[in-house]
Amino acid sequence: MKAKMWLVVLSMLACALAGSAVAQMSFEEIIMARDEAMNAGEVDVALSLYADDATYSVILGPGQEPVLLAGKEAIYERLAPFAKGNVGYDTTVFGVIGNTARALTKWSFDGLRADGFAYLDSFEEFVFEEGKIVEHTMTTVKLVPLEPEMVEMAEVEQPVAITFTATLTGDAVIPPVETAANGKATAILVGDLLTITGDYVGLSSEVYGRGSLLDPSVTVHHAVLGADGPIVRVAAEEVLPGLRTFALLNDGGKTGSFHGMFKLSEEQIHDLKEGLFYLVVHTELEPRGELRGQFVATTKLDLTSQDLAGVWRKQSSFEPTYVRFNVDGTFEVASMAEFLDTNPIELGVFELDDTRLTFTTEDRNPWCPAAKGTYSLMLTVDEQLRFFPHEDGCPYRLGDLSGALWLPVEQ
Repeated sequence: MKAKMWLVVLSMLACALAGSAVAQMSFEEIIMARDEAMNAGEVDVALSLYADDATYSVILGPGQEPVLLAGKEAIYERLAPFAKGNVGYDTTVFGVIGNTARALTKWSFDGLRADGFAYLDSFEEFVFEEGKIVEHTMTTVKLVPLEPEMVEMAEVEQPVAITFTATLTGDAVIPPVETAANGKATAILVGDLLTITGDYVGLSSEVYGRGSLLDPSVTVHHAVLGADGPIVRVAAEEVLPGLRTFALLNDGGKTGSFHGMFKLSEEQIHDLKEGLFYLVVHTELEPRGELRGQFVATTKLDLTSQDLAGVWRKQSSFEPTYVRFNVDGTFEVASMAEFLDTNPIELGVFELDDTRLTFTTEDRNPWCPAAKGTYSLMLTVDEQLRFFPHEDGCPYRLGDLSGALWLPVEQ
C-alpha cells in the first residue's frame, strides 16, 4: 500500500514539475492527495506535499491557544498519532484565489468516535509555492455527534478504577526504624483485581530474600493504622499460580522497584477501601520491615450530591463545556459558565448512588428531551472528575462527558 501510494504521489509531482498545462497537478489535486495519503495512514507521503519549511497552524476556538508548528518534523509529530487511529479526511475545496485554496474538511478518528462524535468540521486554508504547501491553517468549526443509533453502549458495565497510595517511611514501622530510606506504592483496584507497583531508595541493606516469592521482601498486611497485622492471604482464584500471600516481585538491591497483581475477595475489597491494608519492605538488617506505608484511597468513595455541587469545566482542546450540579438534585450544561443561568443547552435532574450517576433531561430540552443517561464517576481527592458511560440516550451528552477530565471552577 505504501509503495503504491508513493508511486501515485511521485507521478503526480513529476507531472507538475514537467510544467505541462494539461498534466500539471492543481492545488485541489494536491489537497486530495493529502486526504488519500492520510486516510491510508501514510503520514510521510502526505508530508511530501509540504515544503521543508512549511508552517501548520491549528486554531481551536475562542479562548484557546492556537497550535503553531514550523517545519516538516513538527508537522509529522502532530499528525502521526492520528494516523494510527483510523483517521478519515473528507475535504471539499471551495475555491482558489491566486496561490491560496480554501476548503471544508470533515475529519474523524477513533478518539472522536469513542467520545460520541462522528467527525469534526474544520475550515482549512492552504498557501502554495512551486507546487508545495507552504502555509496550512486549520480552524475548528464544530463537532458533529454520532446519531443515536450509531452510539454503541457496552452491555457489560466496565468497573471504574479506584486508586490508593502509600507513603513508605521508617517512622511508620512498629516500633519505628531509623533510616534515610523512603518509597511510595500505588494500588489500583479494577473490579476485584488489585495491581500494586512501587519503588524505594536508600535502604540500609539489601532487601530481605532478594525478592523471592518463598521468602518475600515486600508484603501486604492487614491492620489499622498504627497496629501490626498478618500478611494478607490471596483469594481463592489466584492470579499467579502457587502464590499464597500478597508477596510482590522485587528487583532487589538497596534501591529498586516492585510489582504484583492479586485477585481480592469481597471482604478484602471492603477492608482495602476502609484503609486496613499496609505494605512493608523487609531488609536483611530489618527483617520485620525497614519501610511501611498504609494504603489510602486517592479516589473519593461513597459520593454524595455535596461532593459534586458546583460548576465543573471540561478540559478540552476543542471546545469548553460547563456543567453545574446543584444540591437540590438539578443540573445545567452550557458552553460558557455565564450561560448556565440564562441559556443552558441542557438541564434536568440527577440521582447519585455512591459513584453511579443518572441524568434525566427535561422534556423541554431541544436536543434530547426526556433522555436518560447513566455513568460511573471517578472523583479524586484533588478534585479531578471523570464520567464513564453505561448507557445514554443523548449522544450530545455522551460526547461531552465520556472520559474527559473535568475540573472545578472557583466561584
